[in-house]
Amino acid sequence: MAEHSSGGQRPGRIGDSPVRVEDFRLLTGAGRFTDDAAEPGALHAVFIRSPHAHALIRSIDASAAAARHGATVLTGDDLAAAGVGALPNPRQDLGPGYANYGGTEHPNPPWLPLARFRARHVGEAVAVAIASSLAEAQDLADAVIVDYDPLPSVTDIALADAPDAPTVWEDIPANLLCHNTAGDPAATDAAFAAAAHVVEMTVANNRVIVNFMEPRSCV
Repeated sequence: MAEHSSGGQRPGRIGDSPVRVEDFRLLTGAGRFTDDAAEPGALHAVFIRSPHAHALIRSIDASAAAARHGATVLTGDDLAAAGVGALPNPRQDLGPGYANYGGTEHPNPPWLPLARFRARHVGEAVAVAIASSLAEAQDLADAVIVDYDPLPSVTDIALADAPDAPTVWEDIPANLLCHNTAGDPAATDAAFAAAAHVVEMTVANNRVIVNFMEPRSCV
């Protein structure tokens, strides 16, 4: 983020040349990050993540890791047994502008902190190793054996809604999570019908969503 910008313009405008003020602190090792906090008794967690885009989770064998003193390996089943449910999904409260075409509600599949039964994307967490040091937690994670049964997957968004495309969620046909419309369909059709020329084109856009690389964290 820009501390200020040149030319009297508003901070953070596209095309500005902001004057950076944080570089000296960061480049000389004076940065302060969550990982720098060393609280007494704090534990370290390393997540075991799916290498598959889509796969059934047949079993998770943490016996070798769990045998080590003072360490813990948790799975989705452990969280379920402890009463930990799905992560809250605020999409249902976004208002009428996000209603589905035809007035239907958006599907709201459960998103679990640790996947159970099925992994639905590469990197989805299926277990977590917790230990008193980062090195030990990493060793524990490496000792966990996950038996996957890979399933068909689709990585092209243009093919994801094909009739025979693999579905990410069994109860969401054609992988269609939401279908929104805006404007006046009749007026739009009339405008195209009266136009002297109509040009059709496909525009590949970047992902317009908050997919930040930095995790939100706290101590």
